[in-house]
Amino acid sequence: MKFYAYIPESDGVEPLGTNGRILFELKTILGAIRRAKRVLGKNVKVFTYTNFYNQNTFRIVYGG
Repeated sequence: MKFYAYIPESDGVEPLGTNGRILFELKTILGAIRRAKRVLGKNVKVFTYTNFYNQNTFRIVYGG
C-alpha cells in the first residue's frame, strides 16, 4: 500500500513545501502509522492513496 504522511501546522492544515512530509510503501496500515510517528513525531496525519495526483483517491488512516 502507498502512504503519505505529514506534520500539520498549528491550525491543522497541510504545510507548504517539502519539509515535514514523507511518501512510502508498506504492507500494513499499523506499520505505516508506526513509521510515520518514528520519522516525523507523534503529531502526524497519515493517508493511504492509489493515485498521488488525484485527491479523491486519498483516505485518512490516522490523525484527525
